[in-house]
Amino acid sequence: MNASKDRLFKSSLDRNAVERALKERPQPEGCSLHVDEADRLVSEAEEAQGKAKGVVRSALVNMASLLRQPALRSLLEQGKQEPFIADVLAAPGDEKLADILAERIPSDPGNANILAKYLKRIVVRVLHLHDFKPSKTKVEKTDIETVVGEFRNFLEKAVDGDGKGQSTILEIK
Repeated sequence: MNASKDRLFKSSLDRNAVERALKERPQPEGCSLHVDEADRLVSEAEEAQGKAKGVVRSALVNMASLLRQPALRSLLEQGKQEPFIADVLAAPGDEKLADILAERIPSDPGNANILAKYLKRIVVRVLHLHDFKPSKTKVEKTDIETVVGEFRNFLEKAVDGDGKGQSTILEIK
């Protein structure tokens, strides 16, 4: 593959120099690309393309097989209400799952975000309003922004407290 690449693109001439040289002779000196070699070069390029597609397909099928492992499937089960996740879970085998991933993720990159979201453990954390202790219990209009900021910090602390390996959903009671 590399030899073809070097022969196709390695030249000290630019397009204008090649066009001038072609007026004098059919094979310009210093240009490794020749018309009589076109069929062979096209065949080599098609073979390289086929190998590249095979490598990408193999990597995609390997990733699909990982998604079918019990530990990851159980994480994905959390999002089975999402149509994309439902299709991923319903795929009958690695090849079909690879097809779904190859088709649906490029057409809608949001599907990759959905997949990433559910590959984290989702924890529902109950948050009681009586645990919120604002700095002021009697609020005037000028104090609203302060109390709202304190409540935002209270919620953010509850969501961020458990680490990055999971997503936390708050249930407020």
